[in-house]
Amino acid sequence: MSDLVVDDLNEEADEYLRDPLNDPREWTEHLARQLNMRETSDRGVRDTLQFLVIELDELIRTWPPQHDQATCLRFSHEATKSMDPLELYSMLLVGPPTWRRHKVTVATSLENLHRELQRILERALSAELHRLLDDWVRWDIRDLKARRKKAIAAAERPATRRSVAPEPPISSRATPQEREDMHKLRGGFFVPRGRT
Repeated sequence: MSDLVVDDLNEEADEYLRDPLNDPREWTEHLARQLNMRETSDRGVRDTLQFLVIELDELIRTWPPQHDQATCLRFSHEATKSMDPLELYSMLLVGPPTWRRHKVTVATSLENLHRELQRILERALSAELHRLLDDWVRWDIRDLKARRKKAIAAAERPATRRSVAPEPPISSRATPQEREDMHKLRGGFFVPRGRT
């Protein structure tokens, strides 16, 4: 969610900050968006992203997080190593357009195709993770925790209301005398109250 609030100090950003994010599906949706992936309902892709959420959460506890290419490659390898061939292919399809431009080597046999897809996905995911972690360091996302507490506190404060004098009650029906007076004023035509 950091990409939604990092440069935005308005009400909408505060709304994102107050969101409790208790559902792992929400975690994976935010991570997928930040990795430039399209939304997916594929269980294997969501499980992979959830694994990455947990690993990234652990990684950023030490600031600034170590996020060199070797670290990102290790994360992406661990995240993709047990995916079946269809999950690998699904993840490549929902990834950024650059992921789909990779070429499978001509010498790859069908029985080894899943290994080639895993290698391609591992490198592509590693590059996106590295870019994402660069963004998080540049944005210094540690500040989001303090901003979140402040947004929650502001939402819990009672809104100050200006005292407004109540308007006198309006009768829904004109009295017989009012109807007669209006009839005389309008030349014999009755005009309901409020339509003068």
